[in-house]
Amino acid sequence: MIRSRTLRTALISLTALIFLTVVAAPLLAQQADSGQTIALLPFESRAERLAVRLAGATPLARLNVDGRESLIVQASAARLGLLPSETVQRLGEVDTPGQTLFLADLTPQIATGTPLPDFAAFGTILWQDATHRLLLLSPEASLTLSQQGIRLIPLDQPISLKTQALLLPQPPTQPDPTIAALVAQLTSANIQNWDRRLSGVDTVSIGGVARNLTSRYSWSTNGRRSEQYVFERLQAMGYQPSYAPYVTPHGDLGWRNVVAEIPGQTQPDRLVLLVGHLDSIAHDTSSPGSQAPGADDNASGSASLLAMAELLKNERFAYTIRFVWFTGEEWGYWGSKPYVKTLADQGVKVVAAINLDMFGYDGNGDRVMELHTGTLPENVLLGDHLAKANQLYQLGLTLERKAATATRFSDHRSFWDNGYASLLLLENFFDGTNEDPRPKDLNPAYHSVNDKVGLVDFGYVTRIARMGMAAALYLAQPLSGQPTLTATSTSTATPTPTATATPSPTPTPTTMPGGCVELLNNGSFEENSSWTFGNTARSAGYSAQEAYSGARSLRTGIVPPTGNARAHSTAYQSITLPGNASTINLDFQLKATVEDANDYTEVLLLKSNFGVQKLLWRGRPVTAGWEARQFGLNQWAGQTLYLYLNTYNDGAGSRSWAYFDDVSITACYPITATPTPTPTLTPTITPTMTESPTPTPTTTPTATDTETPTITPTATETPTPTATESQTPTLTPTVTETPTSTPTETETPVVIESPTPTVTESPTLTLTPTPTPTVTVSPTPTATDTETPTVTPTVTETMTPTPTPTETETPVATESPTVTATVSPTPTPTPTATASGTLTPALSIPLYLPLIITPA
Repeated sequence: MIRSRTLRTALISLTALIFLTVVAAPLLAQQADSGQTIALLPFESRAERLAVRLAGATPLARLNVDGRESLIVQASAARLGLLPSETVQRLGEVDTPGQTLFLADLTPQIATGTPLPDFAAFGTILWQDATHRLLLLSPEASLTLSQQGIRLIPLDQPISLKTQALLLPQPPTQPDPTIAALVAQLTSANIQNWDRRLSGVDTVSIGGVARNLTSRYSWSTNGRRSEQYVFERLQAMGYQPSYAPYVTPHGDLGWRNVVAEIPGQTQPDRLVLLVGHLDSIAHDTSSPGSQAPGADDNASGSASLLAMAELLKNERFAYTIRFVWFTGEEWGYWGSKPYVKTLADQGVKVVAAINLDMFGYDGNGDRVMELHTGTLPENVLLGDHLAKANQLYQLGLTLERKAATATRFSDHRSFWDNGYASLLLLENFFDGTNEDPRPKDLNPAYHSVNDKVGLVDFGYVTRIARMGMAAALYLAQPLSGQPTLTATSTSTATPTPTATATPSPTPTPTTMPGGCVELLNNGSFEENSSWTFGNTARSAGYSAQEAYSGARSLRTGIVPPTGNARAHSTAYQSITLPGNASTINLDFQLKATVEDANDYTEVLLLKSNFGVQKLLWRGRPVTAGWEARQFGLNQWAGQTLYLYLNTYNDGAGSRSWAYFDDVSITACYPITATPTPTPTLTPTITPTMTESPTPTPTTTPTATDTETPTITPTATETPTPTATESQTPTLTPTVTETPTSTPTETETPVVIESPTPTVTESPTLTLTPTPTPTVTVSPTPTATDTETPTVTPTVTETMTPTPTPTETETPVATESPTVTATVSPTPTPTPTATASGTLTPALSIPLYLPLIITPA
């Protein structure tokens, strides 16, 4: 469904598209594009977006005009003439020699009531609104305006209208103990110490010389010194930092961004960025080179990044975490603009960029802050991660989420302009709107010589910094924590629920005629078993409304009259594909109704960590009847994966839904071969008479330099089919649980939910001859820096739990988590999803919308 403001506008746009593609394209091919014109075009509805793309207009800037997404574009008069005249606002020609097109962002001046210069005296004003001026300026005029503190964004390169955003996972549903421990160690004392150094209160060493950074003004020597100071401190922490120099609109002035990173351990090519700008400015002095402390704007963000870098330097993550201190932000995002453009040109996989800019002032103490996401789905989902971190780690912030009224006046703009997921963390800067009902609480010393440490509320800063860091760490997937030890108390292979998802039982292959086995359980959906449904705003479920065969099917999406909502509707099941089958096929029947152009239904294979292995199919079908679909899965033979079915609704326009039935994954073998099902061998199990819970002991890494041993029980199965009698062990597990007390919350509370039960399993081996395959299960615990013992048949692993310490304002918490566990052999391996597991795409093309998995 076309979502424009009026049906008339939609019809006009659609007519224009037809004319453009059928009639005008051949004519334009015969014309030379001459007389380049600058125009302002609406870019909100799908028809408007298609019209801009098909017209071949070059996008130069995105901005919000009267509450609507709009574009400043450059195009020939002939091409603009093909668009509906009522949607095109022609601004002027750009063939003036020696002049450059700039977009002046006047947000800082408007916020502080600073008088504006007479722009007409400097050049040509092509267009203006309350916070912007579109200017044609000579080099001399642009230099003068820049040095007066006007943010001039050069429109010398096209921006990207194509998303490069990767698929983000669903936000977690419970705290991650590793992240919780790190959050507790990011204290206000740490951040305040860095802020005092960056804003000139404390003397620092730069190049071996004692100095006070009373200014980080970009045009001054202190600007270069502040870059050097951050670089040297990162070196002292053990990083290998680098400078990222760039050329400003006024030439190479020697300005540099500073970059450091923690390389990812499994997928280092995927980046999670924590960024903020280092430079400062003061409009109320003639000597900003020596009097621009910027303790709030933006030493609050820069100091937080330094404190994070110091805290995380020895941690390990699946993805790379990169810290960037941008410079030139106060002048028009001059540092971030070329830096992010280079990332996009090189095809760098940016998972997300979290921009920490100016969040130190909370004059009324209400802990309200602004989260600027914009309206694109990937950015809204990233905002969900920040909001969830605030909730899970009990940071006590009140979030004003800015979508339609989001600002672009910081370095996240550069990520948005290149199609990457990003957002801005900001203090309560803007006046109330429909999205933001509270009045602003703006620092009265903003952009002045009085922006000093005394006005900064470091408890407030710490809460926001913790939220940003927690979200970033979840996306980067921490690897430094202890593994989750899983004790199974029943006779079946029941997986243990964790924060990410609850995988279904590993199915026992069912032999089918013709030498084939069925690998999927309950593919007819006649039973209430085996499938896991994501806990989203609109969950999937079994349905008796439609069925290809039998009485029920699986429904994904939103069927009227259920109200529309932005939601994924997911169902998934774990499957193990045998390595010796000749063919492995997925078959299913589909009946779908996807009417909204932004909705879709999809079928994927996910890795065991819920990363995307393969997008098998995605589409927007409207099928009156059932359609049969088949996909070959041989290339993933030998792997344990998840079959994932999903319908996405964007919450606007029409609702979309789909029904699946007779879903089957079959593995077939040559006629001469004897099928050997690999997924599961089920020995005889004798469970205890008392049903016990399934505890999942977790541990929290220490803040000291003492290494915590890593215990990894490994089950090895060696099936040996034989016609002779063999012996099958009978296991009698017993589980007891002893939870610990909850930590005490102080003024800056971080609740670390770390239940540390004592788990004891006492296997009793009863050897009973049976004509079944021999199963040898040998768990081998692996401890860091110690020799691995050989244990038969019982392994005892001992760690002593210590209650999580209470955090105070200044000290860094020291925790020594240990767990006592006796782990018995488990005949059938149990798939578990880790709390830090995230959904990681592995597709050859970037996907536009996020993929969400939630626990049932």
